[in-house]
Amino acid sequence: IHAYFQMLKDFLEENDIPWENLYNVDEKGVQLGRGCKNSQIRYFFVKFDAMMYRQKSDSLKLVTIVDCVCADGTAEIPPCFVFPGQGRFDEWSQVDDYILYV
Repeated sequence: IHAYFQMLKDFLEENDIPWENLYNVDEKGVQLGRGCKNSQIRYFFVKFDAMMYRQKSDSLKLVTIVDCVCADGTAEIPPCFVFPGQGRFDEWSQVDDYILYV
């Protein structure tokens, strides 16, 4: 790890790139349906039956959360939420000046 960061430091110094111009972007997907069946219906099947019951969520929609942090420790770019579909529902989250919707 030390060798990697030494190479990175040398590269940034050789090319006159300040740390405030180096960013890390990360994303995380969150499944709205949590992957569980909401109806609570139970199914019975024969032990040797090849067709087994599989649980499925009623909602498989994903919300993606994107964040960006600068190498100098600042986070000038606010987090971003990417919702599926053509519009968004206001009840999904609280809106303030620091949250972006895409």
